[in-house]
Amino acid sequence: LVWTVVWPLIQTFFKSNNKQESNESDESLLQDVLNDNALREVYKRFCASSLVVEPVCFYEDNCVFSNGTRTDNKRLVEEAKYMLNKYCTDMSPLQLNLPSREKLLAPIKEKLEQYEKQLKQMESEQQATNSERWVDAQLFHAIHLVCMNDMNTDTFVRFKVSKEYTRFLAEKK
Repeated sequence: LVWTVVWPLIQTFFKSNNKQESNESDESLLQDVLNDNALREVYKRFCASSLVVEPVCFYEDNCVFSNGTRTDNKRLVEEAKYMLNKYCTDMSPLQLNLPSREKLLAPIKEKLEQYEKQLKQMESEQQATNSERWVDAQLFHAIHLVCMNDMNTDTFVRFKVSKEYTRFLAEKK
């Protein structure tokens, strides 16, 4: 009974713990790759050759958008609308595969409408729109998480064992 029931349960527990540790280390490794400009370019070329470059491109654009030092709110609202059109509509050139797209985008669109109203009000009152940032730097955080998950479960799994990655690591040594 111990060997047929208990032992398999114990093994399952250890396997699931190891898998969780592996996923966490993969996420950390993916973040390291994305933070390294040269390695991110290698990964981006790999993704382009796999015809799945959209999440990496979104990641790059979102990094620029979410930079907290940017204070030109009018420009930020324009960039946010541009990013929605670039990645989140049916006619997007780099359409992301977003689960429950409308549900995911609704709060973003709602905030953008509020920002546009605020901009109009500020312009009518002749107030500066770039004194301090009030456009949420984390506006696209939910989409960012989807992209990170997509990369971590698809292209990055293949990239880690690719000749491009091993060649880059060998050249870097």
